[in-house]
Amino acid sequence: WASEKPNLHLVSDELYALSIFGKDAEFTSVMGAVQKHPLLRDQRTHIVWAFSKDFGASGFRVGAIHTRNHAVHDAFVNLAYFSAVPNPVQLALAEAIDDEKFVKAYIKENKRRLRERYELLCSLLNKGNISFYPAEAGLFVWLDLRGLLELKSEHDAKSFEAEKDILFKLRDAGVWLAPGETFRMTSPGYYRLCFAQVSEEELEVGVRRLASAACKLDSKL
Repeated sequence: WASEKPNLHLVSDELYALSIFGKDAEFTSVMGAVQKHPLLRDQRTHIVWAFSKDFGASGFRVGAIHTRNHAVHDAFVNLAYFSAVPNPVQLALAEAIDDEKFVKAYIKENKRRLRERYELLCSLLNKGNISFYPAEAGLFVWLDLRGLLELKSEHDAKSFEAEKDILFKLRDAGVWLAPGETFRMTSPGYYRLCFAQVSEEELEVGVRRLASAACKLDSKL
């Protein structure tokens, strides 16, 4: 459909391309899907990627854009002048990805650990009767806590004020989640739970607190 819209540019965010942990899941870049559409491929398809997710290097603030459009490329070259990556950071990352043996071993181990931590999270959430959406890639899952908005918030359950209300109630119980409004969700009640950056013990404590808080909120009607 994008090939039929001459003024539409296709920007593909592939930041989690190497962080797929689903047993049968495989990553396919959008570039492979547009090969049969030369004009879309060469002029209006742009891919962005960064070290922040796949390599756990968000603090470095290093990313890349792949495009065959010379005008877009030149524009980013000009913008990069004002946000250049320090030479020591460039050297460190270049040496890391130049080591093919390390990169292959790292990606394999990273996927294994993500899958292991995700399976633990699913077990904990199911045990705590907390609704969530299954994932096959990335560092987080989406929780569906819309029921709490309807039961315990002082605001309209269909408002993001209700989402904030529940967020702060959970905070008071020792749990901090990322609210969906932060990520431009169109409806309230969804929260992002990151599982990749904490230990198993911390994850267990966090989900236990979440389940306990949700149960208490549910019972105080």
